[in-house]
Amino acid sequence: ALYKDTTSFYSLDRELYIDEYSERIKLHSSRNVPIKDRPKYVRGNWMTMDSQIMRFRGVNLPAKTPSSPANLINTRSYDQLYESKQHVSFINRPFSLEEAPAHFQRLSYHWGFNLIRLSVSWEAVMHECPGCVDTEYLLYLKELVDMAASFGLYVMIDPHQDVWSRFTGGDGAPWWTLEAAGFDTSSSVLHDTGSAVLHQHWNDGEMPKMLWTTNYWKLATATMFTLFFAGSDYALGIPALNTTIPIQEFLHGQYLEFIDVVAAAVKDSPNVLGFGTMNEPSNGFVGVEDLTEVHSPTLHGHVLSGFDSMRLGSGESLNVSYFPSHFYHESINTLNPNAKIAYLSSDLDVWKRAGVYEIDEVSGKRNLLRPGHFSLAPGETFATKYMFPFYKKVQQVVERNNPEFVTYAEPYFDTSSVDMSPKAPLFDESSGAK
Repeated sequence: ALYKDTTSFYSLDRELYIDEYSERIKLHSSRNVPIKDRPKYVRGNWMTMDSQIMRFRGVNLPAKTPSSPANLINTRSYDQLYESKQHVSFINRPFSLEEAPAHFQRLSYHWGFNLIRLSVSWEAVMHECPGCVDTEYLLYLKELVDMAASFGLYVMIDPHQDVWSRFTGGDGAPWWTLEAAGFDTSSSVLHDTGSAVLHQHWNDGEMPKMLWTTNYWKLATATMFTLFFAGSDYALGIPALNTTIPIQEFLHGQYLEFIDVVAAAVKDSPNVLGFGTMNEPSNGFVGVEDLTEVHSPTLHGHVLSGFDSMRLGSGESLNVSYFPSHFYHESINTLNPNAKIAYLSSDLDVWKRAGVYEIDEVSGKRNLLRPGHFSLAPGETFATKYMFPFYKKVQQVVERNNPEFVTYAEPYFDTSSVDMSPKAPLFDESSGAK
C-alpha cells in the first residue's frame, strides 16, 4: 500500500544534504533505471559517477535447495537425497530466467527495492566433486545478474550456508566436504546417530520451529567448522580423505576456488557491488574449554555436550534430554539406539584420531583424554586468530577478479562469550578487509 502509486513515488524529488568530510555531498535517491556504470566505494559510502551518495533498499533472494531433482526443493522429502548428491542442479534457483523479469519488476518498480542479496551456494557451483565446476550454472547466474541490472537492481553475492550443508540439516557446502572429513553421506546415518537433525528424516510429528539451528552444536556441523577454520591447530596432521593435503588447507582451497569462479563469472557486471565472505559462519568447537559441558546458547532439541556428540558419532547409544521448545523439557530419549557410526569407518573418526578421546578395546567405554582440547590460549580470540585471515583470503580472491568489488566480512556469533564492553574492538584494521 505504501508504494501503490509507484509513478508518483519515484517522481518525488527526495534530495537531502548532509555535511560529510567537510563537503556538501548530495544524497542520491537511487531511482531504479538500468544500470550501466558501477558505483564507487568511497570511505564507507557507495557513490554515483557524479559523486552522489547512494541509498540502498535491499531484499534477500535465497536459493538454498536444488531445482533438480525437483522433489528436493521440499526439505520434507528424502527421496534421491543421497543418490543424487553428485548430480543436482541449482539452475533456475531462485527462479528461472523466464520468470525473472516479472519478479525483478515487482521488486524494483512496484516495491521500491534497488538491491538484492543473491544467495549462491558452494554446492550449486561444485556439487559433483572437488574442483568440478558447474559451468552451466555459472552461465545462468551471469544472465540472471545482468537481467537484474536492466531493472535497476544492484547485487551483493551471498556465499550462503546454514549449519554447513544439506546433509547436516541446512544448506551450503557439497557432500564431499563431509566425506573429506571422514563422515558418511551415503545414507541417513548423520541423522540416525544424532550427529545432525534433518527435516527429511524427522518422524515425530511437526518438526519444532528453528530446530535446524541446533545443528551448529552437534557433531557434524561443529566438526566441519572447526576443521574449516582451525583444522591445522586442532586436527594437526590429519589430511582430507584420499589426499595428502591437510584438511583445513583442502577445505579452504576448495572454498576459495568456489569464490574465484563465481567472481570471474560476474566480474564485468556493473551492478555487482561485491561479495560476502560466508553467511553465518560458526566457530564450531573452537573456544570450548570443557567438552563435558553443554555449549549451545539455549536448551532446544536434544541437548548434548561436545563429548556426548562425539560418543554418539562413534557408535554409542545415549539417553538425552529433549526440549521441543526453548527451555521446555519434555522427555529423555535414546539417541542412536542401533549404535551406528557417523563415519565411513571407525578409523576415520577425526577426534579419536586427534587424541581427544579413546575407546577402550575391552569395555568399549569412551574415555575423554583432552576435555580442553579446543581451548584458546589466553588473550586469543576466534575472530582475530581465524576469521580475519579468512576474510583476507576471500578479499584477495574477489579483488583479483575485479579490484572494485567490495568484500563484506561476515562475523561469527558466539553466544557463549558475548563481550559487550566498550573496550572490545569491533574491527581489526590490520586485516585489510573492507
